[in-house]
Amino acid sequence: MTAALLRYRSFIWRRALLDMRIKYAAADLGVLWNILHPILLVLMYTFVFTFILKRGDLGGDVPYWLFLCSGLLPWVAFSECVVQGAGGFQRNAPYLRRLAVPEEVFIAERALSATLGLGLSFVVLIIVALLAGRVPTWHWVLLPVALLLLQAMGFGIGLTLGTLCVFFRDIPPTLPLLLRLGMWTAPVLYPASFIPESVRPYMMAHPVTPFMNLIRGLFIEGVMPEWWVWLICLGWVSVSVVVGSLVLRALRSEIRDVL
Repeated sequence: MTAALLRYRSFIWRRALLDMRIKYAAADLGVLWNILHPILLVLMYTFVFTFILKRGDLGGDVPYWLFLCSGLLPWVAFSECVVQGAGGFQRNAPYLRRLAVPEEVFIAERALSATLGLGLSFVVLIIVALLAGRVPTWHWVLLPVALLLLQAMGFGIGLTLGTLCVFFRDIPPTLPLLLRLGMWTAPVLYPASFIPESVRPYMMAHPVTPFMNLIRGLFIEGVMPEWWVWLICLGWVSVSVVVGSLVLRALRSEIRDVL
């Protein structure tokens, strides 16, 4: 699979840029919505947690909006990676029927598109954080690595779902609900301290939890997370990509016929 992605890297890059341009092509602001959409989500959740639920005080000098951005922006990109990957084969059925292009290429271009959007959002977030008085640390240099690991897991999950969705058409309607459940059961919108201690061990089993801890450790706390946090993240990436590759290999011969 790696060889195919490298061989078609130019195709993947061009398609990813095209996806970003046409996603909001009908809107006047165009590609700016790739940044505005997650920012509006951040404003909405900040208002709910701060003024309605009265849970916006995290203690210390970390404002809730910054904590929220560091979790919600990666989650939005990860969710987009999974959703777009799940529909990748069906959406590109005409190309798959006519071109001898490896199937995983179409999942990769969707993942890259979501990752580029995440990069733009985080650049804006860093600029705003600096203007708000946050002092950067050398740990910020490792942020791209942490974000890419999360998106790599999204690619693996998208590859699995993209293959299965060709044969099981009930998966796409249930996916938004499952992702919403996944967001609320991981420390995306709130810190782990907000939930009872008896529930926290179950949260640690959530695939996204170690990535949230990794990103916030680097960006918010300015510390190097323990080596085992990196190892767990690499483990989830490996499992998701290997499973996706195995599922695609098992069903590859039938995908184009079903489409």
